[in-house]
Amino acid sequence: MMRFMSDYREEYVEIQARVTESTTGLQYNSSVTVDLAEHLYKISFVGHRNLLRPGSTFHTLLKVQRFDGAPPHGSDLPKVQVSVLQQKSTPWSWDQPPPDYQIFPEPRPEPRPEPGPDQNQNQGHGQAGTRDLVDEFFMLDEYQYQSQDQDQDQDQDQDQEQMELTVPEDGIIPLSIELRDDTETLIIDASFQDSSESLMVHSSHSSPSGSYLEILPLHSPPQAGSSVTLKIWSSFELDKYNYLVKCRGQVVSAGSSSGDLVLDLDSSWTPSVLVLVFVVLPDGEIVMDRLQLHLQHSLRNHVSLSWSAHTLKPHEGATLTANVSEPNSLVAILVVDMATVTDSAHHDITRLQVLQEMDKLDALQTELPEGNVMQMGDAHSLFTECGLLVLTDASYHQVHNPLMPFLPGELPLLAVLDHPGPEQTGPGQTQKPERMRTHFPKTWIWTDLWVTGNTTTAELSSLTPDSITSWIATAFVMSPSLGIGFVDLPVELTVFQDFFLSLNLPSFVVRGEDLLLEIHLYNYKPQDLTVDVSVENSSAALEFLSGSVEVRSVLVKHRGAASVLIPVRALSVGDVELIVKASAPEASDLIRRTLHVKAEGVPRSFTVSKLLVLTDLQPRAQEQINFTVPERSVPGSCQVYISSVGDVLGVAMDNLDSLVQMPSGCGEQNMINLAPMVYVLQYLQQRGEREGRTVERARELMRVGYEQELAFLRADGSFSAFGQSDRSGSTWLSAFVLRVFLQARPFLPSVSSKVLRDVALWLVAQQGPDGHFAEPGRVIHTELIGGINSELSLTAYCLIALLEDEDLRAAFQAQVSSALMFLENGFVGGIQSHYSLSLVSYALSLAQSPNADAALDQLLQRAHVTGPAPQPLSSDLESVGYLLLALHRRNRPTEGLELVQWLSRQQSGHGGFGSTQDTVVALQALSVYASLSSTQDPELRVIQDDGTGTKDSFTIDKTNRHQLHRSLRFGGCNNSFASVEVEGRGLLLFQVNVMYNELPDRSTRRKRFSEPNEELFLSVVTSESHQHSLNLTVCFKLSSSSPLSSTGMALLDLELLSGFSLRPQTDFDPDLVKKVETDSAGGKLFLYIDLVTRELQCVRIPLVQEFKLGQVKEGSVQLYDYYQPSKN
Repeated sequence: MMRFMSDYREEYVEIQARVTESTTGLQYNSSVTVDLAEHLYKISFVGHRNLLRPGSTFHTLLKVQRFDGAPPHGSDLPKVQVSVLQQKSTPWSWDQPPPDYQIFPEPRPEPRPEPGPDQNQNQGHGQAGTRDLVDEFFMLDEYQYQSQDQDQDQDQDQDQEQMELTVPEDGIIPLSIELRDDTETLIIDASFQDSSESLMVHSSHSSPSGSYLEILPLHSPPQAGSSVTLKIWSSFELDKYNYLVKCRGQVVSAGSSSGDLVLDLDSSWTPSVLVLVFVVLPDGEIVMDRLQLHLQHSLRNHVSLSWSAHTLKPHEGATLTANVSEPNSLVAILVVDMATVTDSAHHDITRLQVLQEMDKLDALQTELPEGNVMQMGDAHSLFTECGLLVLTDASYHQVHNPLMPFLPGELPLLAVLDHPGPEQTGPGQTQKPERMRTHFPKTWIWTDLWVTGNTTTAELSSLTPDSITSWIATAFVMSPSLGIGFVDLPVELTVFQDFFLSLNLPSFVVRGEDLLLEIHLYNYKPQDLTVDVSVENSSAALEFLSGSVEVRSVLVKHRGAASVLIPVRALSVGDVELIVKASAPEASDLIRRTLHVKAEGVPRSFTVSKLLVLTDLQPRAQEQINFTVPERSVPGSCQVYISSVGDVLGVAMDNLDSLVQMPSGCGEQNMINLAPMVYVLQYLQQRGEREGRTVERARELMRVGYEQELAFLRADGSFSAFGQSDRSGSTWLSAFVLRVFLQARPFLPSVSSKVLRDVALWLVAQQGPDGHFAEPGRVIHTELIGGINSELSLTAYCLIALLEDEDLRAAFQAQVSSALMFLENGFVGGIQSHYSLSLVSYALSLAQSPNADAALDQLLQRAHVTGPAPQPLSSDLESVGYLLLALHRRNRPTEGLELVQWLSRQQSGHGGFGSTQDTVVALQALSVYASLSSTQDPELRVIQDDGTGTKDSFTIDKTNRHQLHRSLRFGGCNNSFASVEVEGRGLLLFQVNVMYNELPDRSTRRKRFSEPNEELFLSVVTSESHQHSLNLTVCFKLSSSSPLSSTGMALLDLELLSGFSLRPQTDFDPDLVKKVETDSAGGKLFLYIDLVTRELQCVRIPLVQEFKLGQVKEGSVQLYDYYQPSKN
């Protein structure tokens, strides 16, 4: 299929191809785009500065090339016509229109792509654009620039030169133009055949005295490790100047010189350096210039890989050899199935990615409005762009001009790059198998090697997997003296045998569904084979729909393929082992695969907890928990876990990596991988436990969570749900991250001081004059920001972050005092929201406010402990957590003991609660109160009864108090019970966790609507676009019964039909769907919805069928507020 498309001013053809494999029926799609060239040749200006220095020589390169990028060729090429126009005026110095008339268009709001290496010279107000772009800049005919054919009264302000230039073989023509002392604007027009290009550059207006300094640009990037000579031009007599060189954000060289500047470019100065030259004139004025040099970089470190053979058989010995540049190197190796490698990347880290990240450290910085050309070129702007802070008593000039013209949206002005960067650029005879093929991984090797001693070679030996495929090996190397390096090209190993069978299975099927087993046979032998195929199923978990499975015979042509189809039905839940055998007199193959069978219906679960405290006065206790499941539960799907632990945080410590059973793909949700670890480690440290498995595991999870959270750090120092892709940082999330990062520092020394400083400065900048904190970013947490006391809630949350750390509190005393006054005034005025009052109470307690106890008393009066709620609101759990923390701060912990017991009973079987925030706050509160427990050394004897007559006896003491004692049983969930008997001294948390599947009470195969009384309206419509595909149209909004105008972050949770998956390369509306995650093993698809409003919003989800199934069971679609999961 071919489509003609356009994007702005570019046109291209998109060619799509779809291939269907005849044997398997699998479809593969690919597409390619081909640009449509308007002209045979194109010309451009590169390698020039973006500011004029009056009286100097302006250098640029005129590049002529064919439409495909190749140099022009031919002996009869016409000459290039060049016109050079120097003007004494600039656009902003011409006559201005009436004040209420807008000449300059507003800058476009959408982000622009970063310039590539060959685009950098077409940026800025030295933009090389076509004449119609120049015309577009001035918008109105009466304000268009003065061209050569206009009135003669303008000639006195212009100096025009015409020239004809021959095109050299490489197509690059150097231009050098002597500028007049009064030149304000330079316009160069060039034309070649039917192509033309224009360049307009303006004077910098950067020196009050008219003194200028310029580092002349180079026309080709120098080589790292060599010397380079930079010519320095000045409009005044220059005896001596100072210079400074920055690389990767660090000053690597500085000094003074005269004449030309000779720099020895260290080989470590890659990929670019920033050179600054400045001088202080006798009158105190600072005159400077800067030049960014992109070096011909090659990382100093290298690693190469080689296999011991190009082709091997399954389960045969293979050796991978790594050669490095120096001893004592660490080599990280990844070997994956070629089928999992995309065209865009062979591995997760590349040489180009590292160089791009390094290059960002020396990118020119600016805080000027986009499109502002008036403030570029002065000393202040240039130093700021270079990321330097200047402390001086000299004349530090900064241009201020009320007129700030803006160029059209296509012309980003502030990206400055002074010269173009470099381009990035037989099987043998098979015997009958002696073993069964069972090992089919997607990733074969993921490990590291230390190259020690005096050698530079290391070997890794392993048996090849059983997959008939090609394996791709990549690596990177690190060493103390040479840094990081990468393998230039991946190396390939083919695992092959000349006769084999293949059986592809879905990640799961649902009980009762029919699956067509497709057994594919491949014969690469020189003769035809008559092959007998059989399938063995040792259990009764599968029913063969074609009757008894006798041996099937099929003819497989030489160098051909054939298929055998066997329909089966899944009868029981669990893992089903399949053994498939294909045999012929000349060859045979045998494989074992596992098919996972799930129960039908929607998975549900609940937990019932009891907290027992035994003392010398009450040394015995007995507790029975009765439970049942709904009538619509699926028979045979029920599982019951019974557990006991001698610590209120014991369940959480046993499930540190799975506290919340929800996706965690945004910046706030990722904090569940970090914040609870802090409170667990604080608790263990107070207990005197500084070593052990739990401590090490918590530290490792904390390190990973911290590193992952940095992915959501924005350039301005703030954090947001999706990092740079969001329009603004989030005050709430930035305060949350700051709070946790500060608490993590004692356990994680790698926490960056710069990150902490930047986020703190950004946070306090969001504070208003009256002390309240504003939220410029997205509304993520509805209860915090969308409530009736939202300003109080957010301000209290930010103040807590500033108060929990003494150093931060001292550094921002004024901001703390202002926020505290705002909260105290708000409290006196009355706070209706329980959630807001809990946050304010904790903040006032931290600040030791005179109103703290009054706020606590008011909150305690509102707290009513009742029986176990089926699913308490997340905001209630948070409120109780903040209340307990406030009571602890006010030295009133005994008043919260009943609440501690209630809160501990709300823990899930994984130790978490409903979502991220309630889990973090509740665990912080429980850890504080657990540290106050007087039962430091428990001595408990426990008898645990699962209700079926099976009893489990064990003891709990200080050596195993954190260990979870768990037993499992299946079935018998209706009107059932579990009990525990305990005696001794200490604390025991007893839990019954029930998991089952539930059939929906009402559904159809084509349409599903939510109930009228539900807070979120949801509808799902299915349609078939063509064979083996299915489209879901999911529409949602807030129902009329909801009191909210919008939710925070919402999740669309889809349980896919068996055998279906999301169509590859599916794009969703980025304003509605912020992120997409898939769980192939569980058959889940998660769409992160920005927010749900009262307006109906719809998303189309295309699915493709990868496996052939019949009697497919229904899937489910759920929509819920991430921070209030009960709203679904």
